[in-house]
Amino acid sequence: MKDTTALEDQFQAASAHTSARLDAVLGPGRGRSASLLDLPDWFKAIVASLHEARGRGGLLVCAHLTSPAPAVVFGEEPDRLRCGPCAFEAGADRRCSRCGNPTGPEAARDVLGYESLLFSIHLCPSCKQQENAF
Repeated sequence: MKDTTALEDQFQAASAHTSARLDAVLGPGRGRSASLLDLPDWFKAIVASLHEARGRGGLLVCAHLTSPAPAVVFGEEPDRLRCGPCAFEAGADRRCSRCGNPTGPEAARDVLGYESLLFSIHLCPSCKQQENAF
């Protein structure tokens, strides 16, 4: 049997780092962790797309993700894993995860951490208003 202690330690460290990132971005205690009993639909859709992209060999992985470290997945590009700095750099040009329109500074954001991944969506004001209507 292969000893996986080192890999498990790296994975736990990456998960702790992900939680710290959420706190740094959103403020202490404001990040959400995924509960297997209460997963938002947008999260399920991103995970399904991520799995599909991986299965067909189409998953794009940032060259900076060379070890277990937090990766960021955008709802509008679920076939791409980014490192934190590249996600931050790409953040200014993000589009609505639902309709594809520019979001601008009024974007509604939701970030959810699960293990060593950060899942993020941006909604333009119109899509956010539609979501609130339900």
